[in-house]
Amino acid sequence: MELLKINDNGQITIPSKLRNQMGLEKGSFVSVELLSENAIKITPVTIIAKGEERYYTAGWMEAEREATEAYRKEGLKAYNSVDEMMDELEKGLK
Repeated sequence: MELLKINDNGQITIPSKLRNQMGLEKGSFVSVELLSENAIKITPVTIIAKGEERYYTAGWMEAEREATEAYRKEGLKAYNSVDEMMDELEKGLK
């Protein structure tokens, strides 16, 4: 258990050991919830930009892992742009 002191602004500093264990770094967001009269809960929160929610779904992240693994194993070609990829695909269709 850590003993923390509240400063003049009502702030506390979470010890580095706990921040590291929770994956918190400068700029991280947390939520604070009152559990009882004498207890609070601090939970790390990830802020996701509106419209980018799909990138954080389990299915999307699994597809990203599979694609990365396939690229590493099979030496798939990387393209510098979508246009470059489309040009090559169109050549293959002719």
